[in-house]
Formats: sequence, C-alpha cells, structure tokens
Amino acid sequence: MMIRLQNSEQGEAAASQHEKPNRKSNLLLWALLAAALIIIYRLAFDKIRTNKALQTLKEEKGALQEDIKVLQEDIKVLTFDKIRTNKALQTLKEEKGALQEDNKVLTFDEIRTNKTLQTLNEEKGALQEDIKVLQEDNKVLSEETEALRKHISGENVGFERVQKVQPGGLIQARQDYLI
Repeated sequence: MMIRLQNSEQGEAAASQHEKPNRKSNLLLWALLAAALIIIYRLAFDKIRTNKALQTLKEEKGALQEDIKVLQEDIKVLTFDKIRTNKALQTLKEEKGALQEDNKVLTFDEIRTNKTLQTLNEEKGALQEDIKVLQEDNKVLSEETEALRKHISGENVGFERVQKVQPGGLIQARQDYLI
C-alpha cells in the first residue's frame, strides 16, 4: 500500500501541479476572450460609424450630382447665350461696317453737293452781275427811247455819243443825232 500511497501522493502532487497551469490557461483564455470581445465591440462600433459616414457620403454624392446637373444646364444656357451674344456682336460689326460705307458715300455726296452749291453760288454771282448790266442797258435803252421819242415829236436834240462799259469789258456805243 505504500506504493499506492506514494502513487496517490505523487498523483495529488501531480494533479496540483497540473491545476496551476490549468488555472493560468483558463485566466489566459478569459483574458483572450475579453480582448476578443473588446475588439469585436470596437470593430462593430467602427462598422456602424463607417456605415453612417458611407450613407452621409452617398447622400452628399447625390446632392453633388444634382448640383452638377444644374451647373451643366447653366453651362448650356451660358453657352447658348454666348453664341447668341457673339452672333449679335458679329451683326453689330457688320452693321458698323455698312454704316461706315454709308458714311463714306454720304461724305462723298456731301463734297459733291458742296461743290455744286459753290458752283451755283458762283453762277448766281455772275447772273447778278448780268442783271446789273441788263439793268444798266435797260436804263440806256430807256434814255435812247426817250431821245428817239423827242426826236420823233420834233424836239431838237443835239448829236451826242453815249458810251457804256459793261462788266465783261465789252464797250457798247450808241449815237443819237438829229436828222
């Protein structure tokens, strides 16, 4: 029995030595389990935060896509307005060129009209001089007519010479005498 006692003491001693590492193993397992739970909890929390951030980003993406559509429409409108403005500007440039050509024609017509007016004024001056000469000739003819009337009526009129210098340098001489 002694052998059994020894075996049993040895078994108890072995069991007690075996229990100590078992406790350490259990503590280590519990620590690992707690660490795993903490990590799982943090990962789950991070996943929830990531999903919320992802949802927010999706909403922002949708809003930005709507803004992009609005901006694209605005760009189309602005492009159309720019094209229309460029066409209007081109039309204005063409009209300006046409007006400049018209102005050249009008200036030429004005110069020609001014020359015509100048010529007409010169002719008017010459005609006025001719009128003066004709009036003087008329006066002389009136005097001659009066002298002839007196001669015909029997009045004695002496021989006289009437000489008139006209503006053109022509000399007109008239002689009245008694028969």
